[in-house]
Amino acid sequence: MKTHFYYIDKQEIKKRNSIQINLPTFNSYEVTKNTIKKLFKQKGIKFDILLIDNGTEDYKKLIKDFPEINYVVLKENTGSSGAQRIGAELALKNKYEYIIFTDNDAILLDDFGLLKMKQKLDSFPGLVAVVPSHTESFGVGFHKDFYIRSWSFHYLFVKSEVFKKTDLHNFYLFLYSDDLSLTLKLSSVGKVLVCGNVKYYHYGFNPKSLLNFYNYFYLRGLLYITFKEKNIKFSSRIMTIFNFFYKVFQTVLYSIFLLDFSYIKTIFLAIMGFMDIRKNLAHLIPVNKYKWEEINGAEINKKVGEYIDVSQKRLKLFLPLRRILIRSNYLNRNIYFKLVKNEFNFEKK
Repeated sequence: MKTHFYYIDKQEIKKRNSIQINLPTFNSYEVTKNTIKKLFKQKGIKFDILLIDNGTEDYKKLIKDFPEINYVVLKENTGSSGAQRIGAELALKNKYEYIIFTDNDAILLDDFGLLKMKQKLDSFPGLVAVVPSHTESFGVGFHKDFYIRSWSFHYLFVKSEVFKKTDLHNFYLFLYSDDLSLTLKLSSVGKVLVCGNVKYYHYGFNPKSLLNFYNYFYLRGLLYITFKEKNIKFSSRIMTIFNFFYKVFQTVLYSIFLLDFSYIKTIFLAIMGFMDIRKNLAHLIPVNKYKWEEINGAEINKKVGEYIDVSQKRLKLFLPLRRILIRSNYLNRNIYFKLVKNEFNFEKK
């Protein structure tokens, strides 16, 4: 298995337990700090946290706050997928029995959550991984377990031995497609279970999903998984190509309704990027005319009747809507967005 240790600038790793939690960070000190504090409230289970700093200064403050955590600092920003890949390579090198993959802004709500997940992972025959249930997707009251083939995940709890049969994260994928690729690989060699009685909170709606930058990486990733990724079943590739065509359909609709033909250019860039995934085309991605912006305060009260609830709409095209609201199950409130002129460029995070 190819390693990417040449990206490492510095590291401090002391193995104390059999479980490693991969926690990437990128200029997000406060968010990462809150997540680590919550993790250390877990009961009945011991683990090591590996902080993977994507070339920032976050680690300096975080290791002062939490001297017991391990850390690795990368020479440059490799994105979430690159950071997770390097973290997993280090976990295998150091012979951890389990690896937990998560982001720094996902909060595990149950203080016995990791213990419950490990018990299921060790007890259910054929399981290679478990993942908690997302409150924004299934609600706080949802408690059923079910199996999945693909998932955009947090706190994916994996048996390390499974990586003798399949590969880790694809280093060059990004945004949704890296999660999708890994869970498809795992489900090709065993079962992946969603634990309905273990909850986590992560912001459910990504307002940046309207933007070309995110559409580019998502479309590029879907194509790569369909035609080039290894260790994935044929039936999963069929599912992925259907997702690609749906996303293209959605992107074309955005172009028509918003009179923004930069979306069309983004589709062609994604196709070019898929053909050579190591080639960096991000600087060619055009800036959109519009973006979703979260709205607070008096403006909502004045125009609350103009906001359309799209929380339960599975297609989530949001067209030709100009004002939408998302119902948060965990926060127990509505979050409001409106379409505004976009004046900024976006960088990979």
